[in-house]
Amino acid sequence: MPTVAKDGNVVEPDMSAGFCPDHKAAMVLFLDRVYGIEVQDFLLHLLEVGFLPDLRAAASLDTAALSATDMALALNRYLCTAVLPLLTRCAPLFAGTEHHASLIDSLLHTVYRLSKGCSLTKAQRDSIEVCLLSICGQLRPSMMQHLLRRLVFDVPLLNEHAKMPLKLLTNHYERCWKYYCLPGGWGNFGAASEEELHLSRKLFWGIFDALSQKKYEQELFKLALPCLSAVAGALPPDYMESNYVSMMEKQSSMDSEGNFNPQPVDTSNITIPEKLEYFINKYAEHSHDKWSMDKLANGWIYGEIYSDSSKVQPLMKPYKLLSEKVMGFFLSHIVLI
Repeated sequence: MPTVAKDGNVVEPDMSAGFCPDHKAAMVLFLDRVYGIEVQDFLLHLLEVGFLPDLRAAASLDTAALSATDMALALNRYLCTAVLPLLTRCAPLFAGTEHHASLIDSLLHTVYRLSKGCSLTKAQRDSIEVCLLSICGQLRPSMMQHLLRRLVFDVPLLNEHAKMPLKLLTNHYERCWKYYCLPGGWGNFGAASEEELHLSRKLFWGIFDALSQKKYEQELFKLALPCLSAVAGALPPDYMESNYVSMMEKQSSMDSEGNFNPQPVDTSNITIPEKLEYFINKYAEHSHDKWSMDKLANGWIYGEIYSDSSKVQPLMKPYKLLSEKVMGFFLSHIVLI
């Protein structure tokens, strides 16, 4: 491997005297085209002892001093023309690899790290993108959690390296929305954990806030907006983070003696929009009519003077004929809801 000497000069190995990436490329192509890889265990063994170490080596050489060395460029050629296309073709074999989660997680992080290399050609970047999207499209949603933790910080930067992750996130959330959104989850995959929902929420708002402060770029926005829609569509409509729920519950908790201590929200300074006010009034009228209908069903009748024994109720009349005080009673219930 190339190294940086104490004097700052780069020392490169003599690739003509040893087993170099170009030799490996020919062997991988021969293996793929002649024998093929049809067994998951064999693929994972190759990945662990052969492909992943080379991927890590290539990612480690992506520095200002070493990225342009012959070894770094040769590794990029070998990986992007032989290894990654092979993994792409074998992507269906990555389904059901949850028992090898650590190995798969290392692969995802290493390929993602490699995608940000500074000496890659466009064709090499495309090869990395296709490979990562193909593999992620076969995994259980829960196996993406560690990569999501990384993307939460990287994607909202919306730099030149964010385009591929935006595509990955769009595909992931469009494919796995049931896993995140439905109470019962997505079949055998189960349901998303609190952390996965939290990461999804952070991704949405991170991208949303970054876009709101960024000058319009057609290509970037064309990728970011579908990503936002996919993440938003996957989050449950009633999702609220547990720490916020706990805070709200604490505000209306028991006192030190175990007695209920209600703490209603102060709405005195809140102005309701005109359209919403119309809806509230109509819903209050509906509530009054439903209450009156229940009274009629139980034998109550209208009368000027209230009588519990005779089941006479003076409020059993059209909503618009009620006093403002009584109307306010029904309205307050709607506002509190």
